[in-house]
Amino acid sequence: MIDTGQLFRTIYENRKRTRNSDNISFRFGGDIYPTPTSTVSYTSTFGNRDQDSQEIVEASKFTEVGVEQTQPIRSIRDVQDNGLENDWDHSLSYENKFNSKDRKLNADVSYGYGMEDETEEDSLGNEIKDHHDHNSTIVSFDYEDKFGEKLTLEAGFKTTLKALDDDLFFDDLDYNYNYNEDIYALYTTLGYEINDRLGLKGGLRFEQVETKAKVTGDTTAATSSVTHFVINQAVKEGEFNNPYSHFYPSVFLNYKLTEKEQIQFGYSKRVNRPHTRSLNPFPREMQDITHIRTGNPYVRPEYSDVLEINFSSNSRKFNFNTGVSYKHTTDAIAWWDRDEIIYNGRPYELLTSGNAESAKNLGGSVIINYRPMPLASFMLTTWWWRSETIGGQYEEDMTGTSYGMHNRGQLTLNIPTVARIELSVGGRGTMKITSGTIPANYAADLGIEKSFLNNRLSVTLKVNDLFDNRKFIIDTRQDYELYIQEMYAERKRGRRTTSLNLRYNFGKQQKKKWDRRNFGRGNGGGGMDMDY
Repeated sequence: MIDTGQLFRTIYENRKRTRNSDNISFRFGGDIYPTPTSTVSYTSTFGNRDQDSQEIVEASKFTEVGVEQTQPIRSIRDVQDNGLENDWDHSLSYENKFNSKDRKLNADVSYGYGMEDETEEDSLGNEIKDHHDHNSTIVSFDYEDKFGEKLTLEAGFKTTLKALDDDLFFDDLDYNYNYNEDIYALYTTLGYEINDRLGLKGGLRFEQVETKAKVTGDTTAATSSVTHFVINQAVKEGEFNNPYSHFYPSVFLNYKLTEKEQIQFGYSKRVNRPHTRSLNPFPREMQDITHIRTGNPYVRPEYSDVLEINFSSNSRKFNFNTGVSYKHTTDAIAWWDRDEIIYNGRPYELLTSGNAESAKNLGGSVIINYRPMPLASFMLTTWWWRSETIGGQYEEDMTGTSYGMHNRGQLTLNIPTVARIELSVGGRGTMKITSGTIPANYAADLGIEKSFLNNRLSVTLKVNDLFDNRKFIIDTRQDYELYIQEMYAERKRGRRTTSLNLRYNFGKQQKKKWDRRNFGRGNGGGGMDMDY
């Protein structure tokens, strides 16, 4: 920290996390074919994780006044964490193709429930308990048809019901966070082929949303820490009810340049809602007051108007897709809103989520898929963006420019009678954010799949973060009223993991949604949602 009196306070931290977890997951399902054109499918997935972890934080603090430096003050915080998680998801679907390539009906019902118990204890015996329940129900219906040679119709509805209940026991005080979000949506899309080259498609989606958030607890008790103070501020905000409805139109114009090339122009109105984790007002690290990271249950959804142009060229060996889009957003959500709070006369930094006044974004992407031979393919994906954000009167720290790029390459080899091999390398280039920079980082994943028993049994070996170098680095500078804060943080999120998956198919596999579940990344990477 640097204040106007040339007083420098510096904190060096070295955090070491050790996690040991036992994970069990089970997935089963089946298909029934009542008629030659219809399918009824059911899937169920159960997961259980029992995790013990330890975090040791070694901190050194010293102060400089002019050219003089005090002796560093060293401290060690040792925190034990025990957690148990259970998740169970069910999905029932019906599909009917009516023996037609243009007519199709889909109906889906899914329900998921999860719970998490967590106990955190430091070396002084201070204990924190957290119990978390969440459930979701999704019901959807979709119908597609074609009338004549030129007109197509798609219509349907989707209902999403989500509920979250979080009970926190901290320093002999009980707090509760309850969040409910119900979304009811109706939509329709019409497509019309003007001629052999030109086509027009327009759609309209209507949503009615009911959102409720409530934080309860005893705010009259004496607060013993800034952590209590942060939670009590959320309690005092009261219940948050945010019912809203909105129409989301879209229109797209497609033009075929040749039989293999086409260009598309489009406009759409979109909504982006805050993630559940970014809403929870309870601090992520309850015993770490140096870096207070919490959610904000009062964040509003953001609305965007998007203009885009896309070009595609497809052939047997080579596919090329590229596009450019411009987006104007109101109430833009920021996941790293930095606020200053004062507790007992001392300033603290609070990292949370919030809404900026508006944002303008220009982005683009390139996707190349090359198949030199039937047994090998290579895919390259890159996308970039540049944003200009206006924080507004109360969120000036969000104002600024950000830009960056992500890249990913994937090589797939199918060696007959041997195995299928997939190697992917991806990551981000150097990113500029409103408060600093995020250096580049790339990592690799490897998957090898071998089939047996006439493809009924498959064994997949996965190695995530092959070279154990996937990490997240952030370098920021933040101006506050009385001081300037500079921060450099480096974190290894996740770790290199190796897993072995077995899959056995008891019947004739006809549903595509069962096909590609074995390959892909694990928990590696890192993103904006930092705990620093």
